[in-house]
Amino acid sequence: MKNLNFMNVICLVLVMFLFSIQGYSQIIYQDDVIIEGTLEVDTMLNLDYMKNTNIDYLRKIGVDNNGNIIVLGDSTQYNYQVNAISDILSLNVPINANITVKTSGAKYCVQKDSISGVATDTCVIVKTNNNKYAILQPRDRGYYIEDFGAIPDDGIDDQPAIQKAINAVIYYKNWRKSSKINAGGGVFNLSKGVVIAEKLGSGEYELITFTLSGNISCYSDNQGYGKTTVFNLSDSTFCIAVQEARNCVIENIVFKGNGIFPTAIKNIVEWEKDDWRINAGFRMNKNSPSCAIAIDPFDSTITTLNRYPNNTSYYTNYSNGGSSMLTIRGCAFNGHYIAIANNPSNRVQNGDNIRVENSNYKNCYTFWACGQTQSRSNSIDNIYGYFLHTFIDGYSIGDGQGTPPVVSNVNLAGFTKQLLNIQYIGFSPTRISKSYFEAIWSLGYATTNNITFNECQIKFKLPSNEIFAPPYHLYSGTSAVFRDCSIEYFANCDIKMPIMFKSSGLLISGGWIEGGVVVSHGHSNAGGEDIHNVTYENVWIKCLNRIAGTRKSSVSIQNTTGSILLGGEEIGSVPGGLFKNNKETFNHNFMENVTINIDSVTKTANFITGIDADRYQIGDNIFSQKLAYPDSINMPGSGVRSPLGYISTIAGDTITITGIPYGFSATGTTSLYVTSFPIFIPPIWGDFVSGNDTIFNVNAYNTGCYPPVGYKMYNAEIPIGSFVKYRNLTNNYIVMSAPALSTKTFSRFYNAFYQQTIYSNGIAAPTGPANCPYIDGCIIYLNIPQASYYGFVCTQGGVFSTSNPPLFTAITY
Repeated sequence: MKNLNFMNVICLVLVMFLFSIQGYSQIIYQDDVIIEGTLEVDTMLNLDYMKNTNIDYLRKIGVDNNGNIIVLGDSTQYNYQVNAISDILSLNVPINANITVKTSGAKYCVQKDSISGVATDTCVIVKTNNNKYAILQPRDRGYYIEDFGAIPDDGIDDQPAIQKAINAVIYYKNWRKSSKINAGGGVFNLSKGVVIAEKLGSGEYELITFTLSGNISCYSDNQGYGKTTVFNLSDSTFCIAVQEARNCVIENIVFKGNGIFPTAIKNIVEWEKDDWRINAGFRMNKNSPSCAIAIDPFDSTITTLNRYPNNTSYYTNYSNGGSSMLTIRGCAFNGHYIAIANNPSNRVQNGDNIRVENSNYKNCYTFWACGQTQSRSNSIDNIYGYFLHTFIDGYSIGDGQGTPPVVSNVNLAGFTKQLLNIQYIGFSPTRISKSYFEAIWSLGYATTNNITFNECQIKFKLPSNEIFAPPYHLYSGTSAVFRDCSIEYFANCDIKMPIMFKSSGLLISGGWIEGGVVVSHGHSNAGGEDIHNVTYENVWIKCLNRIAGTRKSSVSIQNTTGSILLGGEEIGSVPGGLFKNNKETFNHNFMENVTINIDSVTKTANFITGIDADRYQIGDNIFSQKLAYPDSINMPGSGVRSPLGYISTIAGDTITITGIPYGFSATGTTSLYVTSFPIFIPPIWGDFVSGNDTIFNVNAYNTGCYPPVGYKMYNAEIPIGSFVKYRNLTNNYIVMSAPALSTKTFSRFYNAFYQQTIYSNGIAAPTGPANCPYIDGCIIYLNIPQASYYGFVCTQGGVFSTSNPPLFTAITY
C-alpha cells in the first residue's frame, strides 16, 4: 500500500468523496496505511455557519513555524507539518497553508472543490471554545464534539464547544456530509443546557434530523465495562433541548443532573412541592422544568418568568408545530426533576411518536412528563430503574393535559411513589404491559379514556414505621382492566392488606390476587353497593387457593365448598337448578362505631371495641365511612373513602389496625365495616341457643359441606364477624367464635349471599332427590307448556330425606 501510485490515489479519492480532484494530491486512509501528500486549502468561512456575533469568522488563520496560531495576511503563506493525531485532533489546523499529514489515525480529508456549482467553503474552518481551530469535516461516523474543543474529564465547562458542534452541523445541513454528532467517553461538564434547533430569520424553527450519540450504551456514569459519555449538568434547566425534531436519535449518554434526591422513602412519599424545590434543588416550573431532555420547550406565548433562564432568545416561534419520531435509547438519567419532558410549552403540538427504549434511571422525580394532549403514539419500552416519585406525569408541565405513552417491559426495581399522574381524559387510553413494579406505593391517578394493565406484576410497598399506606392504589375516573396480572403486597398470606382501585368499572381477568380483598370505587357513607363494581374472570385468589370469576358450573354442590361466589356467578345444584350471586362482589358488614387512635410512629391505629372481641379476626379487612384526604403532591386533594387497613393484633379489647392510609383523620367516632370475599357454602342449617357459641344439629348435604375453621358465617342469630373455631363432624355441631344472640331452631347460616333457582319438568309439588337442599325463597319454574306460568316457592328451607325437609307453596308468575 505504501507504493501506491498517483492513479491509485485518485481512484480511491473518487470512491470516497464522489467528486473529482484536479491538481491536488489527497490524503487517503485505508486500514493503517497513510499515503502522504500535500494539500492546498483555500477556504473562506461562511458567515451563516453559526449565528454568534462573538466570534469573527472572516479571519484567515494559520500556524507559524513555532506552532503558534496566527492571523494570516492576504498573501501570507506558511508551510507546516501537522501531526494527524496530536494536531488535527487537538484542533491546531491552519488555513491557506500547505499541510503535510505524517501519521495514521486521522479521519479527515481536506480538499479544495473544483466542481462547478459547488461552494468553495465546503471545507469549513471553525473556531473552538479553547481558541483553537477545527476543520468541519466528518470522520467516518460523523462529527465529534471533541473536535470543537470539548475535552472530557478536565473539569472545564464544555457547553460552548458542544453547542458549537451542534450549530455547525445544523447550519451546514445543505453540505449533506453527515448529521451525526458524536461524543467520546468521559465526563463533559455543562454550565447550562445545549439546544438542538435551527431557528430561521423569521423566528420560526425548521424541521431538523440528527443523531446525537455517546460512546457506549450506559446505565451509570461509572459502569464496569467501557467508558461512558456523561453530560454533567450543574444548572437547574435542561441538558438538551430539542425543537422541531424529525426522525432523530439521542443515544448512549448519561444525563447527570444536579438534583439531590432524598434517600428516605418517607420523604419521597410525603414531601410537598416546596420540599422538593428547596431540599432537592429542582426547578418545578410547569413551562421550564429542570430535566435531562426537553422536547419542544420554546414558544413565544410563554411569559418571561416561565421561560428557561439564559435561553429567552429561543422563544420566538408563533407556529404550533413540534417534534415527531424522536428515539431516545441506551441512555441513563440520574438526579433530575424530570428525565424526559415532552412539550412543557402550553401551545406547541405534536411531540408524537417519541420513543424511549433500553434506558435506565435512578434518583429522579419523574421519568416521563407530557405537557399537552396532542402528544400521541409515544412509547416507553425496556426501562430499568429505582427510586422515583412518578413514572409518567401528564399533569405537572405544560397545560396539564398530557397524553400518556404506551408502556411495556418496564422494571421499577426500587421504590416508586406512584406510577401515574394523569388528570385529563384526552385522546388516548393508558396501556401498560409486561412490566414489573417491585416496591410501588400506589399506581396513582389516571383519568384517561380507560386504563389497562396486561401481564404485569404489581407488588405494593408494605406500610411500615416509615410510611403510611396509600389512600388508594389506583384512582381512575373511568374503567380499569387488569389482565393476567399479579396484584399483591407481599410474598405470603399472613398480612392481608386491602387494595382499593377507585374506578367506575373494574375488570380483573386472569392472574392472581395475594392477600386482602380488592375493592372498587371506595366505600359509601351507608356502606352501600358502590364497592361491588368489580368483575372477575378466572382469577386465582392465592391465599384462599380458590379461583374467582364469572362462570356457570355443573359441578355438584357437595364438591364446591369454599368456592368464591362473586356477583353474577352460578353454581349448579340439582339437575336443572343453580345457585347464583346476583350482585355481591364482597361481604361487607357493619361492626360498630369506635374512636380510633393513630400512632404516627408505627403508622398503625387502635381502638377499644365495645362488642365481643371474638367477632374480629386477625387479617380482617377494615373499612370506614370516613374520608382520607390525600393532600400530598400530585394526588387529588378531595376526600377518598379508602380502606382503613387490616387487623394485625387483638389484645383483650384492644384492636390494632395496620395499613392506615395517608391523610386519614381520626377525629370523632368512626363506623367500622369488615369486608371479605364471599365463599360459597352449600345450604346448611342448625339450631341456635342464646348465649351459646355452639350450633347444634347441623343439617347439610353431607359433613363435607360444613364450613372450614376460620370461615366467617352469617345469620340473624350469629353476631356479625363471627367465624368457625371448631367443627365436630361426628356429632354434627359447629363452635363459633362468638355466642348466638337469640334462640332459633333450624335456621340457615352461610358465608355468601345467593339465590337458588330450579327448572323442573314435573307438575306436582317437588319431592327432589334424597339429601337435596333447598333454601328459603328458592323458586321452582315448571318448564313444560301446560304449566309454563306455574311453579313453587320454598317457604322453609331444608333437606329431603331428613327430619327437616323443605316446604313449598304453589305460585303463579
